[in-house]
Amino acid sequence: MAMPFKEFLQKCIDALEKMSNENILSGLGELLTPKQKDWARAKLKAETIFLLKLKLENEKSIVKCC
Repeated sequence: MAMPFKEFLQKCIDALEKMSNENILSGLGELLTPKQKDWARAKLKAETIFLLKLKLENEKSIVKCC
């Protein structure tokens, strides 16, 4: 059975919150400019968690019809 979307979002949030920033650029470093790397190291994790939480709250507020 498929995992509900809200549960999936929460699992992603939990996993990201436990992750360290040390390997945040793993696999991306070669594709980014130095300026982009600096931004990613400083903000990628926090921005992603924020957006996932926003989506989760949005999903919770949607009223299922029919």
